[in-house]
Amino acid sequence: MALTLSPPLPLELEREIFELCAHSWPSGIPKLMRVAHRVKNWVHPLLYRTLVVYHPLYDDPNDAGPFWITIERVASAISAHPALFSSAARHLFVSLFDDTDVATIGTLLAACTGIEDLFLLVLHHTWISVIALLPLKRFYGPCRGLISIVHPSDIAFLRLTHLKLTDYIPSEAINLWTDFLASLPALTHLAFDDLQAISLCSSLLETCKTLRVLIMLFNFSTQLARRDHTHDALLAQDGRFVCVLYKNYIQDWLMGARWGLDSWKRAEAFIAKRRAGEIDPLQIDVLEDESLAVLA
Repeated sequence: MALTLSPPLPLELEREIFELCAHSWPSGIPKLMRVAHRVKNWVHPLLYRTLVVYHPLYDDPNDAGPFWITIERVASAISAHPALFSSAARHLFVSLFDDTDVATIGTLLAACTGIEDLFLLVLHHTWISVIALLPLKRFYGPCRGLISIVHPSDIAFLRLTHLKLTDYIPSEAINLWTDFLASLPALTHLAFDDLQAISLCSSLLETCKTLRVLIMLFNFSTQLARRDHTHDALLAQDGRFVCVLYKNYIQDWLMGARWGLDSWKRAEAFIAKRRAGEIDPLQIDVLEDESLAVLA
């Protein structure tokens, strides 16, 4: 008796199932690639969609889970799969590095021509010309050295909607930076994680007309307690400003890259509830538990 097989799933549905599985279980992508050649073609690029360049001397790989790639592997991976880095990579986090790694990271940035979401703990001047060509929508990194070379008309900054500056704007450059930020045509979300930057927020809210969210980020509750409250009353009058407490910047970034549930999203939800009268209109501190609760 001949064996009767059930009709196969349509390829579009089959692909959707495998891609959903790959998104939900990134560490299982190598196993999925062995199912069939067509499945490998579907899910292999998803290995490179989100990358955390990890340095074994500085980082805990548990923070990034299956997304990390060691600095030692970067060059060989680009050599083996250059097209995937170019076509598939969308989210890139680069950790601390040694001077010997500068060229390798520069090669990585040049290879990832489709990056829309970039987080740099350190910014080397040799990378800036490459960054200016990226179609960035989100950039997280230090401001020093950036503004002197990058112009708002560069591709990266024409499309930029989310900007997080991880160091303090020097006093001698405040006016320059205020003008620069106000000139970014698509900028809607701005964040600082340096305590001193809170003194600039009032003028930025007035100058940057496109802003919808301005965040002061605090990595530890002790930072939140130490902050200068001089500007609170004034900042509370503008519904776009919040202070957000979070624990781990890599995991917060990953939650945004994968699911869109990061500090930006929590701030947006808090602001919406505050405007709806569900939260005290003068409350500006979004603690971690509250941040999660407002998404419910």
